[in-house]
Amino acid sequence: MTLDHQRLSLHWFLTMVKQRQVIFENSDLASDAMIQQDILTLSTNSWVPDHCQLEDLHKDMLFHIAHVLIKYIKPLEFLGSSYPEYIVHPYIEQTKQKSVILNCDLVDASENTSQGMIEILQQVHNLTVPHKEGTLIEKVVFGGDVLTNERAFSAQSAMQNNKSDFDKLMGVIHRPEGLHRQFNFLLVMF
Repeated sequence: MTLDHQRLSLHWFLTMVKQRQVIFENSDLASDAMIQQDILTLSTNSWVPDHCQLEDLHKDMLFHIAHVLIKYIKPLEFLGSSYPEYIVHPYIEQTKQKSVILNCDLVDASENTSQGMIEILQQVHNLTVPHKEGTLIEKVVFGGDVLTNERAFSAQSAMQNNKSDFDKLMGVIHRPEGLHRQFNFLLVMF
């Protein structure tokens, strides 16, 4: 590397989408009671688990503990063929299906700069966020590692002077992805 021939730092951002297999609105949980409310106005009995919920949690924990014991304790392996593989729930057939994941676009922008992150979020909005005349119809989840989510939040803050929520880049919900959480957990453990 010389003064005339500097290193090039190329940054691309891969956007991918994943189809939701179970949608909250189609579940038996969707009701007026589940609409987000101010926690200070909720009665305690609406969010403290009741007896039935605690029993379900207890059964689920026993199921998972039994699976671990059968998997790792050799004398109990014979129980594996007679023990159910999954906890039965109404959406088991849907969740058994392979997830549909699509590569959408490779954005030629760097998430390391404010302008690059704004370009990335604008591209994500144009590709994935349902909207009509600047009004958001539905928000989408924007995943990545914690730093990517922090940069995306900063890009949204930089766009707050725009008129519509779509132009303000407010159509995304920031969530760290499971893969990144697992890697962070492994870094702490080892």
